[in-house]
Amino acid sequence: MPIYILNHQPKPIKKSRLAQLAKATLLSEHAGEAEITILVTDDITVRRLNREYRKQDRSTDVLSFAQQPSDKPIDGASGLLGDVVISLPTAIQNAAQYGIPLEEELALLVVHGCLHLLGYDDETERGNQRMRQRETAILTQFGYRNVWERHYKSKQIAN
Repeated sequence: MPIYILNHQPKPIKKSRLAQLAKATLLSEHAGEAEITILVTDDITVRRLNREYRKQDRSTDVLSFAQQPSDKPIDGASGLLGDVVISLPTAIQNAAQYGIPLEEELALLVVHGCLHLLGYDDETERGNQRMRQRETAILTQFGYRNVWERHYKSKQIAN
């Protein structure tokens, strides 16, 4: 299961941890033969990609580019699955806003991005709930607890 981690910004990251999270996510969906690339980069790059491919002229925390697009979760995917692109500056902002360590925010973004590659969608209430359940189960295996609860609590306070 090839998982490539590319760090295209100056801050060091724990590549091995990100690879472990990606691998666990793929294995949880029986996609042990899949290949992915995770790019950690800056807001400018993510904004450009978001504008070019999603027609949204703004940066975001994570983008996923599936090579095997599907409108439902893929079980047992193999081959080149796709790319996950993470904006480190946005991840840093999110971590501060939600009161969680950066490592935890990056963990969430890797799992979230990989699940999108596997066909999960969070655009509907049902899809969002299913995706959050999968994310929580995977993150809990790595000792990250209540990540989404802290995100939601922070959003409620802000509103």
